[in-house]
Amino acid sequence: MAATAAASGFLPQVLLALIVEEMEGVAALQEHLCDYASAEVQTSGASLIVAELAKLPEDASKSELLSRLAAIEQGQRDLSF
Repeated sequence: MAATAAASGFLPQVLLALIVEEMEGVAALQEHLCDYASAEVQTSGASLIVAELAKLPEDASKSELLSRLAAIEQGQRDLSF
């Protein structure tokens, strides 16, 4: 069954969806930290974001996420993937 799912392209699609969901979660956290968090919570949240970024593969998606995080820090909002 697993071989059939992999051959059909189902597993790569699921993995991509999970990565996009992770990236959207990190971006939402960044927005919340910038807009509402105290300095102490911003520091803790930044550490969490760094840890989550370390889990993502080094590819164009991660580069895009880093660009969007920088844009959020500059005041842009609602940047979806």
